[in-house]
Amino acid sequence: MTPNRRLFFIQVLSVSLLFFTLVFTIVPLVSGSSQYIVFFLLTGAYFAIILLFYQVYKNYVRPVKHLIDTIESLVSGNYKVRVHEDFHADTGRLQGAINELARHLQRFESSRKNACPSTK
Repeated sequence: MTPNRRLFFIQVLSVSLLFFTLVFTIVPLVSGSSQYIVFFLLTGAYFAIILLFYQVYKNYVRPVKHLIDTIESLVSGNYKVRVHEDFHADTGRLQGAINELARHLQRFESSRKNACPSTK
């Protein structure tokens, strides 16, 4: 299990523990049919927070992991590697910039090899 995925599951577990604590603390304090309303409100909030964590993981954590892999590949000299560009505001711009950097490095490397054929 990757550290990012482990962090996601730790966050889900923390929110779940908080949810159960709130349910077992708040619901008994409310009387009658209001208990159901409070329970469903807390349940809705729980699922909203889990969805928010998943969206952050999917749209930011996972793309950054792929960006790190691509940058490590560029550092090792593989200038043909590219990142799949999605169009989330910040990660999309970062992915585009890394692809542009890779294209420039690839052109620079090929022009350097063409200028000095003995360095192949």
